[in-house]
Amino acid sequence: MGEIVDPDLKPDEQHPAVYWKVTDKDRARPLPGLFWLTANGLPMIQLHEPLDPGEAGMFASHDAPSLLHGLIMGNTLTLTDLELVISRQSMRSAGPVLVRYSARMALVGDYWLGDEEADRVFDQVKVRYWDQDRWTETQSVGLQNPTEETPVSIHHLRPAPIPLACTGGRLEVRDASSWNPTAIHPSSNFHIELDEPTTLPQLIEDWLLPLQFLLVSATSRYSDVEYMAVRNTNLVFPDKPHNSQVSWLRVYTSQRKRPAKDLLSGTMLHRLSDFPDGYDFDRVFDVVRTNRFAVGQYSAVKSDQTGGHLTTFVASAQAVEALDRVAHPDAPVGDEGEWSKKVKAALREIDAPKRIVSSASYGAKKSYRPSLEARLNRVDADTGKVVGGIYKSKSWAADLAAARNVVAHGLENTELLKTDVRGVQAATETYLLLFELRLLTLIGFTAEQADSLSSRRGYYWTTVQQLKDGAAHIQALASRSESTAQSLQVSKPRDDPSSNASSIEPGGSSPSA
Repeated sequence: MGEIVDPDLKPDEQHPAVYWKVTDKDRARPLPGLFWLTANGLPMIQLHEPLDPGEAGMFASHDAPSLLHGLIMGNTLTLTDLELVISRQSMRSAGPVLVRYSARMALVGDYWLGDEEADRVFDQVKVRYWDQDRWTETQSVGLQNPTEETPVSIHHLRPAPIPLACTGGRLEVRDASSWNPTAIHPSSNFHIELDEPTTLPQLIEDWLLPLQFLLVSATSRYSDVEYMAVRNTNLVFPDKPHNSQVSWLRVYTSQRKRPAKDLLSGTMLHRLSDFPDGYDFDRVFDVVRTNRFAVGQYSAVKSDQTGGHLTTFVASAQAVEALDRVAHPDAPVGDEGEWSKKVKAALREIDAPKRIVSSASYGAKKSYRPSLEARLNRVDADTGKVVGGIYKSKSWAADLAAARNVVAHGLENTELLKTDVRGVQAATETYLLLFELRLLTLIGFTAEQADSLSSRRGYYWTTVQQLKDGAAHIQALASRSESTAQSLQVSKPRDDPSSNASSIEPGGSSPSA
């Protein structure tokens, strides 16, 4: 034992299978059916009999079980978190049954997982993501110079594992190259050995998602799981030798569509070799765990899941704002409410217009919360003022914040963006550059190192020129926000019924929501 029993399942290939309910410990009632993976890798099963005996007819129930056992091509199959997809039943009680379920995961090997949580924990995992070898810079192929007697020969180098320092277990990059008599295919896996066994959902949350985002941030595009296997080395099987090694279970789950274009090495933001020896990768894990919203927004943008230009722009702005909010939490609420009342009273004494009274008192009440403009300036300061140096304008952060307000709040003239998105595109690239620079500093690089890593990318100077060319278009967006705010009849904010201020803050540098 110890090796993966993998039938090499491929999408859209149906295989005969037999299934049992987990409660059928003696396998007394096998259910014939099919198993296959959809085009995006989602496990699917089809049954020709109902799961529960006695259920028949058109009104039979086919509730989805949380766990199901099966046998496919001589290998065990454990399906988790099933959902009913289709159920067809002949009106005659003896008629044929067709029931299809999807499963969140399918685990293939030579043993089934039990229905107790203690039976579904693992202490080892190996996983490979899309484009991972670009990041690890896997070198597992060697060339032997030809001589008069022998031609050029290619051989497998078998590189040593690369340890990545962290707590909670041992993390390594290990060679996973495959070869045959005519070719060697270089590859690597992340190999994780946990201090304590944990469930698969917790394993994904604590380890796999941070590693996945590490690659998303490096490649600037989505990186899904290409290969994954798990095992629990503490398991003991009565019918196997005591010293035998527990087999790996191959894990199949759904994936997004992989980018068609190959990743160019010159587009990488960072590589494994950029991290110093002994670097504590807990820093990466901690940043991902504490910035889940920001990380999610950035990943959505990079995986083209946000939609068009406008929604991508808003998501990019949210990612930067959320990253700063976690790094610099808002000050505790103090006596701002009292000051708001004093400001309101003072302005009323001099017969200030209602919109001025409302805006000023609302600003005082929310003064503990930095404006988006202030956050952008702070992020830029935290990263060596790279973006401010590109724009060379003191108003760049105010313009960027105002542009966000125009798009996010749907202010007047927003429809003009349907035909001219240059300002939105330049603003989006600015937010993404700010996010990437701040991310690098959060995981341990200096501002100078972050600037160097970012600027070595092949398209960096094209982006810089896009920002410079787009500055005027961003200012045009900002001016729409200014003119709109001045022309609107300001009404009261929701949380201040005694005033008549609008929830749209003038100037485009509103307190961030």
